[in-house]
Amino acid sequence: AGINGSQVSGDNLAGFDKLGFVFGGLTNLKFSKNFSGQLELLYNEKGSKTKASDSINHYKLTLRYLEVPVIIAYHYKKFKIEAGPAIGVLFDAVEEDSYSVIEGRPFNTLEVSALIGFDFNIWKTLWLNGRLSESITPIRMHASKETLGLNKGQANTVISFSLRYLFDVSQGE
Repeated sequence: AGINGSQVSGDNLAGFDKLGFVFGGLTNLKFSKNFSGQLELLYNEKGSKTKASDSINHYKLTLRYLEVPVIIAYHYKKFKIEAGPAIGVLFDAVEEDSYSVIEGRPFNTLEVSALIGFDFNIWKTLWLNGRLSESITPIRMHASKETLGLNKGQANTVISFSLRYLFDVSQGE
């Protein structure tokens, strides 16, 4: 379980100001002394928000996903470096401003993202995870509906930190 800081590219806001929760479970399979594979199932809150200091023009976008990351990890002593793709299914989206909920441009139901991160073994079976993920596919079209090269629409960028408890010590080492 942990916390996300997220932003959406193409919304004219900057900064990881939207906080959200991430939690779920995983299974880990060691391939060798230094490599393992990991399959996760996560609830992941993403989105965008104006800074707290901007109280006049409030904007908040909350996107709730069920996400399945597929990870390859390299192990070195108490550290793991991880990378892989993730597929997320959007099951709730709320966009609001200072006055009301905004009904407008639809969001794509499916998000494919790439992630990179680390794990640090804090104590026995307790791990700290840090992760950066970026949408590969757009979460929705730009307001102008225009595309430029690889920029096909708005995208999520998420920084997350979580604590993980592994039940089987032999799989976590």
